[in-house]
Amino acid sequence: MDKNEVDVLFVNVRPFILKDYESKGATALQKLTDKFKEGDPFIIILGEEPMRFSEFKFWLRNQFNTLKRTSKDGKVKTTIVMRAHKLTDYDQVYRVLQMCKIEGFRQIKLRAVTKSVAQPI
Repeated sequence: MDKNEVDVLFVNVRPFILKDYESKGATALQKLTDKFKEGDPFIIILGEEPMRFSEFKFWLRNQFNTLKRTSKDGKVKTTIVMRAHKLTDYDQVYRVLQMCKIEGFRQIKLRAVTKSVAQPI
């Protein structure tokens, strides 16, 4: 990434898969299952509760406005790095990218998770 990019915001998009959260404890699991059903798309941002797309849009707008207000020159230089789970539908990825653009973020990057597998000799 460019040295001029001050902040980076990682946005993770994935479907809710119950078995991925079974080890989180009964209270946390209950909270998640009250909000999401198996396969529901959701957003994960470090330090925030998992969000539905509608919640993310509101959160993103507030984040942009706060960054703009606190910026010395009134410009938001934060880069959004979106990471999508391999089971995430492209329409959901596109929807998040559009939300970021509509709310005013201009530096948006898409990351793919690749797994390196050692080849047998």
